[in-house]
Amino acid sequence: MVGAAWRWLRSLASDLLALQRDVRGFLVTSHRRTLQRIGVLSAVFSLLEMAVAAAALPYMDCLGSRQCGAVGRASAAVGTDPVMTYSLLLLGLMSVKMLADVLLQWRVAGFQQAVQRHTVLRLMTAYLAQGWDTYRQRNPRDYFRRCTTTALDAAFACTQAASAIAYGLIVVVLTALMLAVNPLVSLALGAAFLALNSAVHRFTGRVQKRAAESREQAQQRWHLGMGEALDAFQELRAHGSESHILNGIDRQLDSLARSNRWLAFMPAIPRVALDYLAFTIVLACVLLWSWGGRPLGNLLPYLVFYAVVARSLLPAMMQLLSIRTSLRGAAINIRLVREELEVAGRHRRPVAAMETAPGAPALRLERIEVRHEGQSTAVLRSISVEVARPAWIALAGPSGAGKSTLLDVVAGLQPSAGRVVWHTPSGAPPRIAYVPQRAAILDASLRDNVVFGRDAGQDEAVASALAVAQLAGRDLALGSLQLSGGERQRLAIARAVYRQPDLLLLDEATSAMDELTEAALFQALQVALPEVTVIFITHRPTAWRFAQAVWHLQDGRVTMEQPGCTGP
Repeated sequence: MVGAAWRWLRSLASDLLALQRDVRGFLVTSHRRTLQRIGVLSAVFSLLEMAVAAAALPYMDCLGSRQCGAVGRASAAVGTDPVMTYSLLLLGLMSVKMLADVLLQWRVAGFQQAVQRHTVLRLMTAYLAQGWDTYRQRNPRDYFRRCTTTALDAAFACTQAASAIAYGLIVVVLTALMLAVNPLVSLALGAAFLALNSAVHRFTGRVQKRAAESREQAQQRWHLGMGEALDAFQELRAHGSESHILNGIDRQLDSLARSNRWLAFMPAIPRVALDYLAFTIVLACVLLWSWGGRPLGNLLPYLVFYAVVARSLLPAMMQLLSIRTSLRGAAINIRLVREELEVAGRHRRPVAAMETAPGAPALRLERIEVRHEGQSTAVLRSISVEVARPAWIALAGPSGAGKSTLLDVVAGLQPSAGRVVWHTPSGAPPRIAYVPQRAAILDASLRDNVVFGRDAGQDEAVASALAVAQLAGRDLALGSLQLSGGERQRLAIARAVYRQPDLLLLDEATSAMDELTEAALFQALQVALPEVTVIFITHRPTAWRFAQAVWHLQDGRVTMEQPGCTGP
């Protein structure tokens, strides 16, 4: 018996210490202080629980024998009924306890929301600070899933830690009270609880761990499948392949549902078992008392006392057992978030890799080389070119030649070797605007899409940028989701114009436009941004007429140059 109790206590202490390490390593300083305040409030609430339970026995004596002790003597001194006085005192104590309970639950709920909110922001900050090459090695939907499902589960695990503090204190103080009233009965109840916990923990542990790992994999497949289905909406409708995609999503949801079912079911087992054990113990006490020939009336005060204690102790025990079981599924998310932050932190890169230097205005690439991880052949090999500013540069070449990679290097991708230098008389860094082929369009107004967080938004400047992008006369308050592909590209270019850049990078940013619209747009850009250096990728030779220099890429090298640029 003693050995079993010691093993259980050691196992429980190990689990709690592991949880404490995970939570303390995960929480920031302000949240750790909040958790400490929750612990203090939990201690106050536990003491109030003990005070209410401790008052049960003398209150029953007061009701039966009118011997109300100090309360009775005080009531007699002021001429009031002792039972009424005792009842009002007990009611007041219960009211204070209720208020403490409400405040504790409110603090715990707020703690979870604060941790979740901060976790999402920490993850997004880490992701957006990565180098471009690192970011693109993963599916963006996986980042989204970590910031939603994983962050929520990690916050839930921290809340479970706060709840474990509260319920653990309740169990400790009420157990101490029971030992003071009747040590033998309390020891017997403690032994039964230890045996139950050991059995439940042994039964649920492995199942819970397997279910948690299975859910993590199922959630990843489900989120990716949903994102792919929504991205392929037009193709699915045109090809009539909806059922194929839906069947795949259904399989993913079925796997997720099985894992979630086990994770939801396992924490309920301790509650059911403990509820059954408590009822069995009450019946056993009544039967043993009757078997001994004792009047049941003498047992009533103790039954009331243990009923009052059990009203708080049993739910606390149930919660502790459930928390210990459910943490096997929830605490894994704390480790996942910490791993994400560590990995993203190791791949943190500056926003722009471009160097600045004083001198005659020019953009110079010095022996640029880019080699992606896991590839033996370099995408770009020893590229050295220079162009005086301002200028228009066209990047041309076959698909896969490295055009977008070279543009990424100019925009801020850290090359494997070499450097990009921006020369100005003052050595000031350039303002860069970058427009990809599939630009991000916000679910917001045209104004918000053009401003894109740069400032508070100046309507005249927004309207001017839209005019340059061949979207003149549009209502700035209109939404953007109904725009065509070409209009979306022009809206992204208006966003770039609004930033008043020194360097404008267009990665096939006009591919969805017809040649006439593209020509009108380029002419408007040259008029509106005469001092800007523009580098644009195009597969249309007709667009070369707007460039002062053409860099033709093939096999990772600049193989052709037009007048206006100087090469190696």
